[in-house]
Amino acid sequence: LNSTNQAPRHHCHARLAPAGAVLASIGIFGLALGLSYPLLSLLLKARGVSDTMIGINSAMTGVGMLLSCALLPRLLCLAGARRLMLAGLIGSAGTMLAFPLFDSLAVWFVLRVMLAFSLNMSFVVAEAWMNSIAADAARGRVMGLFTTVNAAGFGLGSSLLAVTGTASWTPFVVCATIIVVGASPLVVVQRSMADEWNDGVSLRAMTQFLAATPILVLAVLAYACFDATILTLLPVYALVQGWTPEFGALAVSAFLFGMVATQMPIGWLLDRFPKVHVLVGCALLTALACVAIPASFLVAHALWPVVFVAGGASFGLYAGALSILGERYAGGMLVIGSACFAMLYGVGAAMGPAATGPMMDWLGADALPYGSAVLFGAVAAAIATCAARPRRRVRAPTAPSVLDEAGCSLSAGRPGRASGPRPSRTKSGRAG
Repeated sequence: LNSTNQAPRHHCHARLAPAGAVLASIGIFGLALGLSYPLLSLLLKARGVSDTMIGINSAMTGVGMLLSCALLPRLLCLAGARRLMLAGLIGSAGTMLAFPLFDSLAVWFVLRVMLAFSLNMSFVVAEAWMNSIAADAARGRVMGLFTTVNAAGFGLGSSLLAVTGTASWTPFVVCATIIVVGASPLVVVQRSMADEWNDGVSLRAMTQFLAATPILVLAVLAYACFDATILTLLPVYALVQGWTPEFGALAVSAFLFGMVATQMPIGWLLDRFPKVHVLVGCALLTALACVAIPASFLVAHALWPVVFVAGGASFGLYAGALSILGERYAGGMLVIGSACFAMLYGVGAAMGPAATGPMMDWLGADALPYGSAVLFGAVAAAIATCAARPRRRVRAPTAPSVLDEAGCSLSAGRPGRASGPRPSRTKSGRAG
């Protein structure tokens, strides 16, 4: 190596060294959630717990996520990003091992909140960390990789029960072991820029972020509503259409496979074209796939590509929102944005099935696909309208949480720098 290349190479290594640890953490998040949903539900059902109580217990996952988002600013100030991420993973492993120790349903409610709380802390920090080390020219592909690992972990967790079963400590011990092994790289990761993210992270800044970024709010909420609705109600829709429960489960698997397989191509599109245009395209493509779902049930094997596209395009909204977040914001604002995304997912995941279920009772089962099509059509129109509005500047109250454009703003200054918008250009010269 000559002297002219050593500094850039060292800088690149410093940015990418934590990437493996971060990806491992996000895979663990998906795996633990993917395992906990069916595992805990099956165990409660075997104990004679009612479906209503099982559903309420499952909702505690959202409660834990929202609680962790509310306490994240304070915890980040106390522990720093890396230690908070490590504590979240270790806490998740301990909580998994605690479930088989107790028979009390009330205790399982508390443990469900604790598991989601711990996992979400590590998820939010990992998401922001990955965004901070991604170069603008490749941000779409990097965040596509991030979302791919997350979805793959979720699918692996759901499939793990076929190997471990549910009748003993085995699934809990296996999951806890994977969490500890996956968390181990964080022990040796050196102090990085992520440890300085506590500056300016507050609940007030989170409120400002939500008010100033409606495009991101719409994208994440729409994805969360649809994701939870499909995972919960698509098997029910298949039964109403005269198919078997196994067919409904396969339809959900095709949906998840679409989420895993399409994120890198969507990331490439995010790097080549204006990101808001890609968001609109993903929303429209999801709407078209939803319209095709009823007809696809009438033709053998026609459903698989339809739900594959629906899964990939809808998850592309989240990948696109992450790319815009990392392109426009830096430092503590990345943590604020990621925390808001997690909070929005919790809200959307509760709203989607809660609204769609009654619609299916009142209007018929086709309210699921057609209602989802209307949702994504409206979201596409809203994002396009919001992006086309003229921008105006407002003075932000604090430097670390600069939100310098009202209404449809997506830009922010880096902590410690001037608060002007951060320019973004791709290789082709197009604005992100």
